[in-house]
Parts: sequence; structure tokens; C-alpha cells
Amino acid sequence: MTDRHIVNICLKTSLEKIKLEYIPNSSDNSEEIRKKISKLNGFKCNLHILVNLASQAESGLKLWEQSVLESESFHQFTYNQNTSDFIRASTKLCVPGADEKSGYGQLFLTFLKQLESPVDLKMSTFHGHRINLLFSMGAAVFFHREHIKEFIDSFFSITERNSLITSVYYYVDNPVYLAGCRAFGIVDKILTGPIRRIIESTAHILDLNKVWFDFKKILEKYSVDATELVEGKVLYSEYTCQDKVFESLFLIDNEELNILTTEALQIVLLNFCIIIERQLFDNLPGGSLNEETEGVNGKELRDESTTVKPTNIVSERDFANLDRLKREKPNANIIALEGLILFTNNKTLHWLDQMETEKKTQIFKIARERAPAMLKQFKLRKEHIKNQHILLLKNKREEKLRKENSKQQELQSLTKDIEKIGGLWVTSQDINKHLKKLNETEKMEAVKLQLKFRKKVLKCNPEDKFLLQFSANGIQFPLHELVSHLKVVLAADYTQSVPPNKGNCIEKIENIKLKKCIEAYKVFKEPVPKRKKTVSVVENTSKNTVENNSDIIVNVESSSQSFDHDMIMTGLNECPVGKNVVVAYMDTWYPGQVIAQENTIFKVKFLHPAKSVQNLFKWPEKEDISEIDEMFIFYLDFEILSKDSGGRTWYLTNYHKIQYEYEQYCRKYFD
Repeated sequence: MTDRHIVNICLKTSLEKIKLEYIPNSSDNSEEIRKKISKLNGFKCNLHILVNLASQAESGLKLWEQSVLESESFHQFTYNQNTSDFIRASTKLCVPGADEKSGYGQLFLTFLKQLESPVDLKMSTFHGHRINLLFSMGAAVFFHREHIKEFIDSFFSITERNSLITSVYYYVDNPVYLAGCRAFGIVDKILTGPIRRIIESTAHILDLNKVWFDFKKILEKYSVDATELVEGKVLYSEYTCQDKVFESLFLIDNEELNILTTEALQIVLLNFCIIIERQLFDNLPGGSLNEETEGVNGKELRDESTTVKPTNIVSERDFANLDRLKREKPNANIIALEGLILFTNNKTLHWLDQMETEKKTQIFKIARERAPAMLKQFKLRKEHIKNQHILLLKNKREEKLRKENSKQQELQSLTKDIEKIGGLWVTSQDINKHLKKLNETEKMEAVKLQLKFRKKVLKCNPEDKFLLQFSANGIQFPLHELVSHLKVVLAADYTQSVPPNKGNCIEKIENIKLKKCIEAYKVFKEPVPKRKKTVSVVENTSKNTVENNSDIIVNVESSSQSFDHDMIMTGLNECPVGKNVVVAYMDTWYPGQVIAQENTIFKVKFLHPAKSVQNLFKWPEKEDISEIDEMFIFYLDFEILSKDSGGRTWYLTNYHKIQYEYEQYCRKYFD
């Protein structure tokens, strides 16, 4: 049994292949029998459906919240607002041990105990829990909503609140996030909570097929209108826990909250339908694991799956214990950790306590005698695994070299072949000229060769990937279409290595230098202190530019008034490494930090702008470092401040000023 991850389909195929290889191929075992024996049913854990329901509901509800709050501005203390963040932030604040840095779990627990009617804490930490947790914690947070608000109001003034407290207070006072939280709670109490109890109490895994089919029909019904669920209709009476948390979800007179909850719940159930249809297709009518499906031997399938558990919670727990033990005992070997886990699972201590003293002594003696042999066998197994790893690495290295040699030979072959048809065609005239010399078959091969050369050797990367392909959806492109594709590639010049937005800016570099020189000349004509050295105002200007603008070329002798190139920029001559700068491009501007300087060239590490929020930037996972000419740096005097406690996002202190300066810069040098 596996979980619901897509990679387990490949695992099942690999296991069937290995199993088939070990079945003897003899006259008694026909190929049909061997394949039947090697086939695996591929049952999957039913509890993992609840995990995936939570993930799908989280993403679906996030889109609904964004549409409802479309007109509202983002709150300054959270970058990614959603109901899940509300629930997690609340548990961090209110559960002891959940967040030692910013949380107040013990204080909140004491606060609940000293209320006029003491209340038990219903929330728990997300650490070490997974199944159905998001929904059950949604119910708990909604139950404690008034307690959380009163707790913050009573003990934390606005100026004393950290980011976590401020975020939770904002959430708990927002009806949209409360509605999402309540919808998750209703899902837990009426749907997923009972379903989990049914799964854990089911004797045979195939009995769950009908449970999931009925669950699917419930989702389809209430995803259209969830009013009855919001009013508290119980669907699984035997498995529903009707406690104080349950009552708090349905004793609501707020009409706005009821409407929002109904909408949120319908969105959640609609997303549930997607997961059920996608991940339980084998168990629903028509699936290979459904006894009622035509062609499936129901009795044989039931007999084969008699010992299959409905969940893999046992193995999940074993691996969780293994992770914990490896943290607690980092120097313990695998055989020791295995012994600890088996000792717990098999209840060995209880078995020994019930044993007579003499027999217990005898068993311990046997264990001590066999221990050296077991350790020796363990070391041999480790050595065998190590040798297999060495062999695997050797094979991988050889495979890598083989691929590199094959690729090199292919590139050499392409280069030789393209020389035979007149070399690389770079214009439409070249295409027409060379195609005239070839017959129809040769034309097709030549055009394909040109496209292949650009793809393999020149590394062309057009936005439309079909331009370098020979077919689409199993249909070969005709000659005229391939020629058209080749001409589009030539016209677009996709082989350029410079990014488009930066490339456009570089094309304008001479024009910018010229305008800078004009500014410099104006500065030069004004009275300035005398300098000893001679400076050429347009020393970096291209030859054509100098010839066409000879009237602005000035050489200043030691006795005349001089001008320093650094005077053009605002303080660049005082720009040390580590200073924040803003760089202008044709499409927009980017903030960054100077990490090195050589003459007028600055090496800048750039921040990337957030997609949806203005004045919000983040450091990319892969550092974006470029060498920038000083003429593109147009702003210096600003600070980059952290937006959140984790340092993931940043904002600029004078964003609007920078935007204004960029517009002035563009009008001056780019237009």
C-alpha cells in the first residue's frame, strides 16, 4: 500500500517488472500466468485522501478570498493572506510550544483557565500532526475567536503587539477569514471527521468503495447549495462528535457571516469533488478496484485483499518514530533504531513481564549469544549496499560520459551536414537561394537540418516551442510550414543571449552617452574650480557619434576649467560597496545592492519585484548579479526595510520618489 502521490504509479510499475523477472519462465508458467502473478492491485491509503482534500480546499478558498477582498488593500503585516494562514498563525500564538519566539501559548492557556467559566484549549500545534488537522483546527480557532480577541485587547496595547499578534487580530476581526475558518470547521464536524472514523473502523478495504461513492454524491449535492450544512444538518449521526465546538459553529445569528460561510463551504466542497474524481477513480463504479465493475472478479479481489489495511498509518508512524529517534540518537546505527521501533510495536516489555524468571533469563542468554552474529550480518549487508552504490555511481558516470560523447558527435555531425548545404542560413534570401538548388526531399531535409542546428547548437529558445519542432500532436508539418517557421526564427533572432528588457536598454547606450556628454558640456561651461589633469568629455562615445557631434567634443587643458565624469551622477563618486542603488531599464527599474566596483562599472545584486503587490520585493532563490555601467544608476538615497520577521520580503522607504525619478530619467534619455 502506498500514499496518493503520483510517483507511486511508477513505483507500482517497477515492482511489477521486478516481480516478473523473478518468476521462473518454464513450461508450467506461461507468459499469461507470469503476468497475472506479477500484477499488483495497487491499493492506496484512504487517510491520505483527507490530506489532499485539505491542500485542494486551501488553494480553492484562497482564490475565493482574493475575489471577495479584491477592493481591499493588503494588510501590512502579512504577505500571503488566507484562511490557512489565519489558522496556523492562531495556533502559533495560542498553543504552548507552537512558537517560542512570538507566541504566548502558556499565557493564553492561563487566560482561559481564569475566565468566569473556564474553557479548555481546543487548539493544538501543527507539529507532528497531519491528517484532517487543517479542518479540525479551523473549528477550534472559530470556537476560540472571541477568546483570542479578548486576550489580545486585554493584555497587548497596539504599540506592544508583535507581527504575529497584529496579524491574528486582523484575521479574527475580518468576516471573510472567519467565514473560511468556520467553513473548514463545518467540514471537519460534518464530513471529514466522521469519514476518518469510518475509515479507521472499517474491517475490509473494499467496503470503503461504497462510502466514497456516497461521499461523492453528498459533495455534488451540497456544492450547489450548502445552506443545510451551515444550519447544522448531521449526515453521519453515529460518527459525529457533537461537542461545544460543534455547537459554536452553528449558533450564529450574523446574516453576513452565514452568507459568506455558505459561499466558502460551497467552494470547498466543489474542490473536494475534483480530488475525489481524480484520486478515487479506481474505487468508484467502473474502476479496477470496484467489485461491481464489469470484468472484475469481485470474489477473487476480495479474497486477495483480505489482509490489506484501509490505511498505511502504521508505516507512517514507524517512519515518524525513526525520524524522531535519529534526531535524539544521531550516533545510533540502523539496527539499534530498528530494534527500538520493533520493541515498541511488538509490546516486547509487556511480553517479558508476563514471563517466568527462569525462562526470561534463558531468552536473554540466547539474545546475547546471537547478537554478534546479527551484527556481523548487518555489517556484511552494509558493505554489500556500499558496493552497490559504488557500482551505481560508476554506471552513472559512464552513462554521463556516453551522453556527452554522443551529444558532441551529434553536434559535429550537424556542423558537417550544414556545411554541405551552404552553411547556416541567416536571411530569407539565403533560404530562397539554397532551396532552389534542391529537390523536394532534399528541401525538407535541409530545412529540418537548419531548425535542428539552431535548436541543438545555437540553443535557440523561442516562446513558441512549435517553431523548432517537425510535428505537433502526431501530425508532420509540411515543407511550406517548416520554411515559414524558419523565417520567423530568423526574423526574431532568438539566438541572442541578452535578456530582452536589458538588451533594449543596451541598444540605447550610445544615445544615453551622447545625452550625458551634452549635459557634461553644459556643466563644463559653468565656472568651476581649476584642476590640473586633462579630461576628455566623450572618451567612451562611439566613432560615429563623435563625428556627428563634433561640436560638443572638448579637451580641457591644465590651465582651463575642467570637469569630472562622476559629476554627472548624483553621488556615484561616493558610492561605496554595500550601498543600495536603483538601476534603470527600458521597461522598468530594479533596486539592488552594490557588491563590487571597478572604475565606472558596478556589480549589483538585484531584488526582484513581487508580482501582485506594489513596493514589495524579495531576494530571488538564485542570485541575480549583473555588471552595470554607472550611467544606468539613477537613484541612491533610500533604504530597503524588511517587510516581515522572516526577512523574506522587503520594501523601499521612498518608492514614489524613485518612480518619479525613473519617469524623469526615461523622458530624458530613453525617449
